[in-house]
Amino acid sequence: MTVPVASTLERPSLSKAEFTAGFHAIGEERYHHKHPFHLLMHDDKLTRGQLQAWALNRYFYQNRIPVKDAAILARREDPAFRLAWRKRIPDHDGDGTKPGGIERWLKVVEATGLSRDLALRGDGILPATRFAVQAYVDFVSTRWHREEQDKAHAAVRAKCDILRAQLDALYFAYVNPGWPPPGALQPAKENA
Repeated sequence: MTVPVASTLERPSLSKAEFTAGFHAIGEERYHHKHPFHLLMHDDKLTRGQLQAWALNRYFYQNRIPVKDAAILARREDPAFRLAWRKRIPDHDGDGTKPGGIERWLKVVEATGLSRDLALRGDGILPATRFAVQAYVDFVSTRWHREEQDKAHAAVRAKCDILRAQLDALYFAYVNPGWPPPGALQPAKENA
């Protein structure tokens, strides 16, 4: 939905409480912790292959977060914002002296019995995950023409929708009906 420029300029900014409440409302409605795939995982009801598929696809998502953060940095003029935001990149990539969060996700992949190389190559990733993750990077790279508060809420909504689409694809491919597409991880073959 495109918001007319006049209406975005005339709207008053949200208070801090309203802005925060907006994030809470989005999370309550859309956050992935309520998805059936996540509920199965938290109830310890996934098979090893299903958990492997989740870890591999989640690693792929996490691996693109620094790219998303760099896109946000590239579009911002405020040095104070850039100074604060750029810390997110070494949090994920590491800083040369210590590993970042992406390395921890590689360890999660390995803990499921899959190889690090499989994850690094991007083999076995669901097409829906590839699409959703790239859509997220594209979204934050190109959608910065609205009020900052609206953009932040829209980005969180998009993130939640993207993660939900990823979980929908995981559920369809590995739970019910259990039809992983060609090129995606085939747990029965991987564990044979």
